[in-house]
Amino acid sequence: MGTGQEFNYESAEAILLMDPEGEILFANPSARKLLGGKKRQLEGKACYEILKGLDSQGNIFCSPECPLIRMAKQNKLAQNFELQTTQPNGKNLWLNVTTLLESKATRRGDPKIVHIIRPVAIPQIVSNLQKSVILKLNQLSVKGLPLTPRQTEILEDITQGLVAKQIAQKRNISLSTARCHIQNVLRKLGVHSKLEALTMVLKQKRQEG
Repeated sequence: MGTGQEFNYESAEAILLMDPEGEILFANPSARKLLGGKKRQLEGKACYEILKGLDSQGNIFCSPECPLIRMAKQNKLAQNFELQTTQPNGKNLWLNVTTLLESKATRRGDPKIVHIIRPVAIPQIVSNLQKSVILKLNQLSVKGLPLTPRQTEILEDITQGLVAKQIAQKRNISLSTARCHIQNVLRKLGVHSKLEALTMVLKQKRQEG
């Protein structure tokens, strides 16, 4: 694997090639489309500056002290992981990332790193967010957004990815009552959708951290 100019891998999936320090050498068209940047806006930049990723608990994951770079220099591969980023248009986006390392047979010194990046739907990471959301309930109440015990149960169901019909069956209530509870929870959190509720908690935790 040579320089970014020599690396011209075409794929429907987003591909980033980075040097051993995390500088982007090459971003394929799928990566540029997904991350919302032109070639010159991505290549030559540090990966963490582009992804600005948060983990499932809302903590900063992408930084100059990238754990993946440390692992790569030790010839260790990271497991697939998911992170949240924000596109230039302000839209939150969850990504699944696979990391590959340059072969020992072709490299000199520390390996170059390849990220294969795929967008993922919110249900795939809801379970990872559940503890974070529930942990924040008391803090939300202190800030003037109290939830009743029933509404707390409904929020737990929401974070588990349950829809109104499933919540009604689980809680032995009517479908209309379940929908009413969901709307009351969203109203008290000041949001309009389940995704917004999860995103709001993550952003709040990031600001407090």
